[in-house]
Amino acid sequence: MIHERLHGHDSFQPLLKQNISHQGYIRLLKRLLGYHLGLEASFEGFIPDNRELTAFCLKRSDRLRDDLLALQQSKDQIESSGSMSPLTLISTDAALLGSLYVREGALIGGRSLSRNLDHLLGDTALGRGFFLGAPEDIRIWRGLCGALNSITAEPQQDQVIQAAQATFALFHDWMDGLNGVEPT
Repeated sequence: MIHERLHGHDSFQPLLKQNISHQGYIRLLKRLLGYHLGLEASFEGFIPDNRELTAFCLKRSDRLRDDLLALQQSKDQIESSGSMSPLTLISTDAALLGSLYVREGALIGGRSLSRNLDHLLGDTALGRGFFLGAPEDIRIWRGLCGALNSITAEPQQDQVIQAAQATFALFHDWMDGLNGVEPT
């Protein structure tokens, strides 16, 4: 399954092994920024029937920008890193939920990766805000899971699954564009 393949993706190996270099970490953050910018454009371009779902569509790119600024990247360097094209698969509330499930689940899982940056960042939170997350992330995750659990019709459940699988696949393909993240 693509979810398991992402755990072993080459772009994350130096981070997982706790030997990512400063430049490698910057390149990884820029690549993640491009992915999240594409997702956010997709979310902004879709108006859900259930307006309450917009509460789950918070920008995550701001945390990545803040981390890159903390790592001494200029605004021009950050903005020149490119972004993924918006997703065309988000055309229903169920598809939005499927895509959000992937993003928010990765953010919850990414919290453990923040500790793998100690060799680079010491004991400061600066530069790892994206992986550290924020207190509201858990609330959003729980709300998203509640919204997903409320979907009982099989066609909408299928849309959630298809969108989640497509979002995983797009993330995998986007991260394949990162030309190696060298260790220290």
